[in-house]
Amino acid sequence: MAVNMLQLHIALSIFSYGAFLIAFVSGILFLVLERQLKHKQLGRLFRWLPPLSLLDRLNYLSITIGFGAFSIGLVLGTILAVQSLGAHWLSDGKVWLSMVTWVAYAVLWSIRVSSSLRGRKVAILSILGFSLVLWTLFGGRYVLPTWHAYL
Repeated sequence: MAVNMLQLHIALSIFSYGAFLIAFVSGILFLVLERQLKHKQLGRLFRWLPPLSLLDRLNYLSITIGFGAFSIGLVLGTILAVQSLGAHWLSDGKVWLSMVTWVAYAVLWSIRVSSSLRGRKVAILSILGFSLVLWTLFGGRYVLPTWHAYL
């Protein structure tokens, strides 16, 4: 049972990072296209990119799907950590970075769902959010102590 839960935790985490990557890319493309439109410099890229509204929608869907998968993966990881490490699971740096990442995406998703923010600002926040994902995946391991055996 624990092996299946561990595999599901890992799969959901990787899947959510992929969804956050799509939000990151759509955010960058949104900013590039918006800049082209504002400066009326419609280059070759303009013809290949979808409309701003579609990029914004893709960003929203990717954040929604990624946040849902990440939330479930984080809960499963927490259950596994408590079962295997007891109270010591709170000393893991990757766990703390994951929680910070979850809070950041919870705020971003909440802002986007409430429709108080759209377009450029959400694109920028999704780019910043993915930089936090990269830090959680790669950077934190070298700075903070962790018992995670991967990445």
